[in-house]
Amino acid sequence: MRERIKAKPTSATVPAIHLTATAVEVRDRTQGLARETESYLTEPVEPEVLPGQSS
Repeated sequence: MRERIKAKPTSATVPAIHLTATAVEVRDRTQGLARETESYLTEPVEPEVLPGQSS
């Protein structure tokens, strides 16, 4: 889905954030970031954290 969003000129600059509800290992986070997401977050996420993750 990320590729489709980034392929459109109108949404190409929208940040892609990977959000997961499960506990993750370093390799999971590395794979998520390798998929060209701007950030990788695990739940629970505090609302105050989100603006800083998309800049």
